[in-house]
Amino acid sequence: MILNNTLKLLLVALACSCSSEDGGFVPKPKGFNEINLPEHKYQLLDEEELPYSFEYSTQAVIEKDTVFEEKKKFYKILKYDDLGCNIHITYKSIKQSIDTLNSLVREGFRLRDGHDKKAYSFAEKYAQNGKGYNVAIFEIEGNVPSQYQFMVHDSVNHFLRGVLYFPIATKNDSLRPVIEFAKEDMRHLINTIRWK
Repeated sequence: MILNNTLKLLLVALACSCSSEDGGFVPKPKGFNEINLPEHKYQLLDEEELPYSFEYSTQAVIEKDTVFEEKKKFYKILKYDDLGCNIHITYKSIKQSIDTLNSLVREGFRLRDGHDKKAYSFAEKYAQNGKGYNVAIFEIEGNVPSQYQFMVHDSVNHFLRGVLYFPIATKNDSLRPVIEFAKEDMRHLINTIRWK
């Protein structure tokens, strides 16, 4: 009985000493790091040699894809250094060939399907942007390196593909705010694409 009362008294004293009012330690609930996202602002990418233009985030820096530079001279990388992600832009000329268009679309689906092993769901959307260009958007859920992809084409001359990549291995739940931020930027890019 005395041991029982002593134990109760000890527990009450311990609980009182853990009060946060006196600056004592209070354990934090389990969670993720806070990510402070900037405001969405855009600027025009309109380089003379490119067969396209679009608006992209002021948070991103444009770089050339330097692998096989001549073959991929219209490829760009939008680097979000502060957010730790990149958007890879690839462009191909269709040259009025339905076979070329079909091949590029199949390749886009094949690359999307490469995430099958780690993805637990795919969402596909098909529409036209404000300029009447055909758009396919793929949202991929799971711990995959690319959660958002799109293809835009005019069925005749131009085909552009965009892919969101995170070059770091992090659980996508902790990246959710950044993914949503980048997806909004990519939707803006899609709606502002113009062919030259």
